[in-house]
Amino acid sequence: MLVNDSVWYNLYFEEGTLQTQAIQALHTHLDILNMTDFITKNTLEMTINDKNNNTSGGEKQKISILKVLAKDPSVMILDDPTSALDAETTQRFIAYMRDIKFLFQVW
Repeated sequence: MLVNDSVWYNLYFEEGTLQTQAIQALHTHLDILNMTDFITKNTLEMTINDKNNNTSGGEKQKISILKVLAKDPSVMILDDPTSALDAETTQRFIAYMRDIKFLFQVW
């Protein structure tokens, strides 16, 4: 769920998040989800309006996925995370998730 605030706030709404560390982690995930151009064009300060109608369904889905990935959780439960994504982004996301899963299995 996205709130009426900036993209940055929607990604890192917790107090105490260090912006420099968060931005470094974010750049990796932006590339995976093909969001670099969106963020470059709109910036992290772009406000998602109260009706969430100034972003496409795919962009909202990507921001929601970024929100999860940015927290680097040990467990992720995703319900149809690629439903609003284009084919290329879906393939990149699935490949990334497989890489993460493989890493966890090794350790």
